Amino acid sequence: MEEHNEKPKFIIGHSLGAAATQILSKSWHVPCIGFAAPRPRRYNVELKDDELCLCINLDDDTICNLPFSFHHMGKVIDCTHYSFPLGFPHAMKHYRKAVKKKLAAGGLDKNWPS
Repeated sequence: MEEHNEKPKFIIGHSLGAAATQILSKSWHVPCIGFAAPRPRRYNVELKDDELCLCINLDDDTICNLPFSFHHMGKVIDCTHYSFPLGFPHAMKHYRKAVKKKLAAGGLDKNWPS
C-alpha cells in the first residue's frame, strides 16, 4: 500500500486484530479502535499519535491484560460486563452491548477522534 501512497482512513480490530490496529495506527498515522485489545507495547512511554488510538476493553476480559508486563497504546476505556456472571466475555457481541450501555450513560464520545 505504501508504494502507491495509499493507507486506510480508519482501522478497527478485535482481539489479535486490536493489537495490530494499535501498531498500524502508529505506522500509518491513522485513527484506530481496538476491541478486546491485548497489550503490544513493552515500555509505558507516550508515543507520537497516541491520541489516534482507542482501546475499548471489558473489565473482566482477561485477554486485555496480556501480556502482563506490557502496555496498551493510546487511550483505554474499560467497560463493565454484566451479561453473564460466568464465562468468557471475549466475543464481539459482548463488546457491542457494552459500547451501547457506555454511550447511553455518556461514557463515550459520539465523535472520535475529536
